[in-house]
Amino acid sequence: MTQSSHTFSRVAKRIGELLSNTLAALLVPTLFPIGIFHLSRFHSLPVILWANLAVSVVIAGLTGWSVYQRFESTMAKWVWVVPSLAFGAVLNMFLNTGLRGAWSQLSGSACIDSPNIRCFLPFFDVTLPFVRGIMYSIGAYAASLYPSGLHSAARTGDVGDRTVF
Repeated sequence: MTQSSHTFSRVAKRIGELLSNTLAALLVPTLFPIGIFHLSRFHSLPVILWANLAVSVVIAGLTGWSVYQRFESTMAKWVWVVPSLAFGAVLNMFLNTGLRGAWSQLSGSACIDSPNIRCFLPFFDVTLPFVRGIMYSIGAYAASLYPSGLHSAARTGDVGDRTVF
């Protein structure tokens, strides 16, 4: 294998890891609020927004932690970049309405008085993925600070009585 093809395959592998981790960060937390909202009947829009945000923070962080512990993918710590670029682009578009207008659009608070589904799109399409990406990366970073038992033992060769597959 030549040096350039080896470099290309390494870059392609990293890009694939980043994209798969980004998909995990954005899609896995989406599955959990559905069950929670069916069990409890939230009637106010601010509670629904905050509950979505809270569930996204917890689930994305735990997903980042568990993915890093299982696969030790260093790209899991860089998932925050892709949603941050999208958030920055949308924030830049909303800044022409002023900082307060941008905050109210991206936080969903502009939609409280007139509950129109289109009004909530910036919150659900931009803000939640941004938060999920950051929390996924924080979870992966925290997991990198805590050595996982089997992986770290396999690296050092100290596996004791366990068989490493």
